[in-house]
Amino acid sequence: MDLDVLREQLVAQLTGGQAYAGAESIVRGFPTGFAGATSGTMRHTGWELLEHLRIAQEDILRFTIDETYESPAWPDGYWPPTSEPPSGEAWLASVDRLLADLESVKSLVRDSRIDLFGPSPTAPARRFCARFCSLPTTMPITWVNSCSFSVHWSRSRDRSQVSC
Repeated sequence: MDLDVLREQLVAQLTGGQAYAGAESIVRGFPTGFAGATSGTMRHTGWELLEHLRIAQEDILRFTIDETYESPAWPDGYWPPTSEPPSGEAWLASVDRLLADLESVKSLVRDSRIDLFGPSPTAPARRFCARFCSLPTTMPITWVNSCSFSVHWSRSRDRSQVSC
């Protein structure tokens, strides 16, 4: 198996833009005025989903690279305390952190010194690749499948109820 090809494919999956929209276009294109909105078909707000994805991704990344890192308490530590962002700046800061951590993940995947099939340095019983191979499906597809805000929000007649 050509590991360079595998690394390129994993980075492409993490980047998105092939079979689904990339994380950056999804989170940067999200209408922040609806960050705290839900609909009858969606259990969580955009803010809750953004923060959940950011926290989960950060947890996977930090656990993988830092032996002293301690994961948040399950399950409450993986969700924000409020259903709405405290401010527009809080939304943007969360987006920036999510995307910065995603770039860190991609850098690790690109690093040829890392054996993708070798043991994780912080959890030898787990394979390094197993930590990140779920991220391509976890982040972008969760956003797209949970709620197509980018498609439906502008069609909603009642802007207080976003159609998902």
